[in-house]
Amino acid sequence: MKFPRVAFFDIDGKGYKSRTVFWNEKEEEEWLNKYSSAIDDILIVEATEQDIKDSQEPGEEFMPCEEEKFENYFLYLEIYERQIYHLNIIIHEALYEIRAGNLSKKEKKALLASPTKNLFLTNLIDSLEVPCRSNLHKILMELYFDNDYKSDYQIKEITEEDVKWLKIAFKYPKSYSTWRKVLKGIKKGLPKEKVLEEELAKLRLRKAVENE
Repeated sequence: MKFPRVAFFDIDGKGYKSRTVFWNEKEEEEWLNKYSSAIDDILIVEATEQDIKDSQEPGEEFMPCEEEKFENYFLYLEIYERQIYHLNIIIHEALYEIRAGNLSKKEKKALLASPTKNLFLTNLIDSLEVPCRSNLHKILMELYFDNDYKSDYQIKEITEEDVKWLKIAFKYPKSYSTWRKVLKGIKKGLPKEKVLEEELAKLRLRKAVENE
């Protein structure tokens, strides 16, 4: 997260922001040392032009700042290594988490900029661990993360419709034929929504028959 920055925080359940804008780590650290014991839920984000203008005006250091909050959904991705000792090999796996939270614009911006630091702003809805070699992982990377295989931690804002199909995917990660067909269709350039809709409909029907 770049400088300049500004602090958002709570005092007795009410929202405030710092009048001071931090232009470097030393200024930020000095401010935190001075005020952190008196405030709660501190969130540091990149300052806007309005924040900079506010910092140039005289007034109280703690500025009332109640922001409207909205329901947001996110897909969080973490890549890690797992060692299989009896085979003496290391495999790469992906942890996916569907998360939700009532966030202000500032909180959402902070989460997208630094997901691991601000993940506490959201609640876990569902999770999935899959090998990075799996077709399902490749599908999710294609649909949500622009095939960025270099980053170990990523987060993407998603829609309520995304949540619905992701829950199905998380429930049936071993439906290998379905994910193979979906990936094949996406690679062919077919409409992603159409491919998903058709294959998920077949998957739900097949599971319904199996459970009869």
